[in-house]
Amino acid sequence: MPDQKNETPSPDPNLGQNAKRDELKEIIRKLNKWSSGGGGRRSTT
Repeated sequence: MPDQKNETPSPDPNLGQNAKRDELKEIIRKLNKWSSGGGGRRSTT
């Protein structure tokens, strides 16, 4: 899995922090979905 943390450095540290936080929330949500669905591919079926 590619590391996307350093994909686009933001000139504004606050903007970067907010974006990273949202990104982390998204990743965590996906990870939770995958772990509870047993891989994510069959989580919705």
